Amino acid sequence: MDLNNLKMDWSRFTRRVFIEASAKEIFKLWTTQNGMESWFLRSAKFYRNNDQNAGDEKFVAGDGYSWEWHGWPHTHEGLILEVIDEKEFTFDFGESGKVRVELVKEDNQTQVILTQYDIPTDEKSIRDYFYGCSLGWSFWLVNLKAFIEHDIVLNHPNNPLPESLKCELVNA
Repeated sequence: MDLNNLKMDWSRFTRRVFIEASAKEIFKLWTTQNGMESWFLRSAKFYRNNDQNAGDEKFVAGDGYSWEWHGWPHTHEGLILEVIDEKEFTFDFGESGKVRVELVKEDNQTQVILTQYDIPTDEKSIRDYFYGCSLGWSFWLVNLKAFIEHDIVLNHPNNPLPESLKCELVNA
Protein backbone atom coordinates (compact mmCIF):
# COMPACT_ATOMS: atom_id res chain seq x y z
CA MET A 1 0.00 0.00 0.00
CA ASP A 2 1.39 3.40 -0.98
CA LEU A 3 0.70 5.64 2.01
CA ASN A 4 1.69 8.75 0.04
CA ASN A 5 -1.43 8.39 -2.09
CA LEU A 6 -3.72 7.70 0.86
CA LYS A 7 -6.53 10.26 0.90
CA MET A 8 -7.27 11.06 4.52
CA ASP A 9 -10.21 13.19 5.64
CA TRP A 10 -8.69 15.08 8.57
CA SER A 11 -11.94 16.99 9.14
CA ARG A 12 -13.77 14.09 10.83
CA PHE A 13 -13.47 10.78 12.61
CA THR A 14 -15.87 8.20 14.05
CA ARG A 15 -15.49 5.98 17.10
CA ARG A 16 -17.87 3.13 18.08
CA VAL A 17 -18.46 0.93 21.07
CA PHE A 18 -21.08 -1.73 21.82
CA ILE A 19 -22.54 -1.57 25.32
CA GLU A 20 -24.86 -4.06 27.00
CA ALA A 21 -27.48 -1.52 28.06
CA SER A 22 -30.57 0.17 26.71
CA ALA A 23 -30.36 3.33 24.64
CA LYS A 24 -32.50 4.99 27.33
CA GLU A 25 -29.92 4.26 30.07
CA ILE A 26 -26.98 5.40 27.92
CA PHE A 27 -28.81 8.52 26.76
CA LYS A 28 -29.44 9.60 30.36
CA LEU A 29 -25.74 9.19 31.22
CA TRP A 30 -24.81 11.47 28.31
CA THR A 31 -27.53 14.11 28.61
CA THR A 32 -27.86 14.99 32.30
CA GLN A 33 -25.55 16.63 34.80
CA ASN A 34 -25.68 13.66 37.20
CA GLY A 35 -25.15 11.22 34.34
CA MET A 36 -22.10 12.95 32.86
CA GLU A 37 -20.51 13.51 36.26
CA SER A 38 -20.87 9.80 37.12
CA TRP A 39 -18.50 8.55 34.40
CA PHE A 40 -17.10 11.42 32.35
CA LEU A 41 -16.70 14.96 33.71
CA ARG A 42 -15.72 16.59 37.00
CA SER A 43 -18.51 19.14 36.46
CA ALA A 44 -21.24 19.24 33.82
CA LYS A 45 -23.58 22.22 33.89
CA PHE A 46 -26.38 22.88 31.42
CA TYR A 47 -28.21 26.16 31.02
CA ARG A 48 -31.60 27.04 29.55
CA ASN A 49 -32.66 30.69 29.43
CA ASN A 50 -29.80 31.56 31.84
CA ASP A 51 -31.10 29.06 34.45
CA GLN A 52 -29.09 25.97 35.33
CA ASN A 53 -30.83 22.65 34.68
CA ALA A 54 -31.42 20.29 37.61
CA GLY A 55 -29.15 17.25 38.02
CA ASP A 56 -31.35 14.69 36.25
CA GLU A 57 -33.02 17.09 33.81
CA LYS A 58 -32.06 16.16 30.25
CA PHE A 59 -30.58 18.85 28.08
CA VAL A 60 -32.44 19.99 24.97
CA ALA A 61 -31.38 21.67 21.73
CA GLY A 62 -30.46 25.26 22.43
CA ASP A 63 -29.14 24.64 25.95
CA GLY A 64 -25.69 25.94 26.76
CA TYR A 65 -23.17 23.87 28.64
CA SER A 66 -20.07 24.35 30.77
CA TRP A 67 -17.85 21.31 31.34
CA GLU A 68 -14.85 20.82 33.60
CA TRP A 69 -12.64 17.81 32.90
CA HIS A 70 -10.84 15.56 35.37
CA GLY A 71 -7.11 16.28 35.35
CA TRP A 72 -7.39 19.19 32.94
CA PRO A 73 -7.45 22.80 34.14
CA HIS A 74 -9.76 24.17 31.43
CA THR A 75 -13.51 24.77 31.28
CA HIS A 76 -15.20 24.04 27.97
CA GLU A 77 -18.37 25.93 27.04
CA GLY A 78 -20.64 25.32 24.12
CA LEU A 79 -24.14 24.79 22.82
CA ILE A 80 -26.34 21.71 22.41
CA LEU A 81 -27.32 21.81 18.73
CA GLU A 82 -29.75 18.92 18.26
CA VAL A 83 -31.43 16.26 20.40
CA ILE A 84 -33.48 13.30 19.23
CA ASP A 85 -34.59 11.61 22.46
CA GLU A 86 -32.84 8.30 23.17
CA LYS A 87 -31.39 8.22 19.66
CA GLU A 88 -28.97 11.07 18.92
CA PHE A 89 -27.61 14.43 20.00
CA THR A 90 -25.11 16.92 18.61
CA PHE A 91 -23.12 19.62 20.37
CA ASP A 92 -20.75 22.38 19.38
CA PHE A 93 -17.23 21.50 20.53
CA GLY A 94 -15.61 24.89 20.09
CA GLU A 95 -12.62 25.24 17.81
CA SER A 96 -12.43 21.46 17.41
CA GLY A 97 -15.72 21.21 15.47
CA LYS A 98 -18.96 19.47 16.38
CA VAL A 99 -19.71 16.11 17.98
CA ARG A 100 -22.67 13.85 17.22
CA VAL A 101 -23.50 10.82 19.37
CA GLU A 102 -25.89 8.23 17.94
CA LEU A 103 -27.39 5.28 19.82
CA VAL A 104 -28.37 2.28 17.70
CA LYS A 105 -30.06 -0.76 19.29
CA GLU A 106 -28.57 -4.05 18.08
CA ASP A 107 -29.90 -7.25 19.69
CA ASN A 108 -29.26 -6.96 23.46
CA GLN A 109 -26.69 -4.17 23.01
CA THR A 110 -26.62 -0.54 22.01
CA GLN A 111 -24.01 0.71 19.59
CA VAL A 112 -22.70 4.14 20.59
CA ILE A 113 -21.40 5.95 17.51
CA LEU A 114 -19.49 9.17 18.15
CA THR A 115 -18.52 11.35 15.21
CA GLN A 116 -16.51 14.54 15.53
CA TYR A 117 -16.68 16.64 12.36
CA ASP A 118 -15.99 20.11 11.00
CA ILE A 119 -12.47 19.79 12.43
CA PRO A 120 -10.15 22.45 10.97
CA THR A 121 -7.45 20.87 8.79
CA ASP A 122 -4.40 23.01 9.55
CA GLU A 123 -1.42 21.12 11.03
CA LYS A 124 -2.07 22.18 14.65
CA SER A 125 -5.77 21.22 14.45
CA ILE A 126 -4.95 17.84 12.93
CA ARG A 127 -2.55 17.16 15.82
CA ASP A 128 -4.65 18.62 18.64
CA TYR A 129 -8.20 17.85 17.50
CA PHE A 130 -8.08 14.98 15.02
CA TYR A 131 -5.50 12.93 16.90
CA GLY A 132 -6.00 14.35 20.39
CA CYS A 133 -9.79 14.19 20.45
CA SER A 134 -9.84 10.85 18.64
CA LEU A 135 -7.68 9.29 21.34
CA GLY A 136 -9.63 11.03 24.09
CA TRP A 137 -13.04 9.91 22.82
CA SER A 138 -11.75 6.34 22.40
CA PHE A 139 -10.84 6.30 26.10
CA TRP A 140 -14.11 7.89 27.25
CA LEU A 141 -16.24 5.45 25.25
CA VAL A 142 -14.39 2.52 26.83
CA ASN A 143 -14.82 4.21 30.21
CA LEU A 144 -18.57 4.48 29.59
CA LYS A 145 -18.72 0.77 28.74
CA ALA A 146 -16.74 -0.15 31.89
CA PHE A 147 -18.99 2.06 34.01
CA ILE A 148 -22.25 0.62 32.68
CA GLU A 149 -21.24 -3.03 32.40
CA HIS A 150 -18.92 -3.35 35.41
CA ASP A 151 -19.68 -0.34 37.64
CA ILE A 152 -16.09 0.94 37.51
CA VAL A 153 -14.44 4.03 36.09
CA LEU A 154 -11.05 3.77 34.42
CA ASN A 155 -9.98 7.33 35.11
CA HIS A 156 -8.83 8.72 38.44
CA PRO A 157 -11.49 11.35 39.24
CA ASN A 158 -10.24 12.05 42.78
CA ASN A 159 -6.57 12.27 41.86
CA PRO A 160 -6.01 15.24 39.55
CA LEU A 161 -2.85 15.21 37.47
CA PRO A 162 -0.04 17.49 38.56
CA GLU A 163 0.41 20.66 36.50
CA SER A 164 3.65 19.26 35.02
CA LEU A 165 1.67 16.44 33.36
CA LYS A 166 -1.27 18.46 32.07
CA CYS A 167 -0.51 17.59 28.44
CA GLU A 168 0.36 13.97 29.16
CA LEU A 169 -2.87 12.24 30.08
CA VAL A 170 -2.04 8.89 31.64
CA ASN A 171 -5.12 6.82 32.41
CA ALA A 172 -7.00 10.14 32.17
